[in-house]
Amino acid sequence: MLKKLCYGTFLLFFLSLLQPLQADTIYMMGTTGTAQSHLTSVGHTVSTGGTLSDYSSFDQVWDLRHSTNLTAADNTAFDTYLAQGGRMYLTGEHESFDGSRNNTLLSFLSSTGAGTLSLVQQLATQHPENFTAQGQALLNNNPNTLGQVNYNASRGVSVSQGNGFLVTENSPGIGSMVAWDFGDIAGKSSTRMIVGFDINMFDSSGQVWTENLASFLSSGATPVVPEVNSFFLFVLGLFGLTFRRVK
Repeated sequence: MLKKLCYGTFLLFFLSLLQPLQADTIYMMGTTGTAQSHLTSVGHTVSTGGTLSDYSSFDQVWDLRHSTNLTAADNTAFDTYLAQGGRMYLTGEHESFDGSRNNTLLSFLSSTGAGTLSLVQQLATQHPENFTAQGQALLNNNPNTLGQVNYNASRGVSVSQGNGFLVTENSPGIGSMVAWDFGDIAGKSSTRMIVGFDINMFDSSGQVWTENLASFLSSGATPVVPEVNSFFLFVLGLFGLTFRRVK
């Protein structure tokens, strides 16, 4: 019996080492209500507040200030965070609501090495978009299947000159969400970033969208190994008792 207990405990110990912790520490600013509750409900730790000069203590940063322009201080802090391997989600909004926010986003993306993107015409209210091939592979089914997406009066963007890829597409080369995988942002090979030009998705399909976005941003991160010293000593003790009993 003791031998079975020892082997079972040892197996559980190694399985725990193989499983990285899924919960991230996330800093969120802006319209955080539903997005924050969605993230905390699946185990992430979410802090909220205004802009910071240093985001290095967080695994992810979500800027949901859809009606607030990025400042020079924001650009510096975000660029530094991405250069350190940070993961970011930023949102814009459809042009008739606030075009200046979108323009400051595009300016930041260009300055941080994400490439030059162009805004295009406002797309129709409740227009459908399908996942692109890269969007399907990296964001859909991870962990939820989203299928076709219906945005609400969002602004389209062209990434033909950008370094990222469209996640969803209304027509060839035009969509409302852009992402950057590892190595897509110049000089920032270990970061991932998403920019969405619609905030309403957090209300309609918010839970599944939020989980998939957070999963993409955390994927590929260095696994966090649980604290093992005391547990490892306990396992060694059980093995010692087993061998002593056999002897």
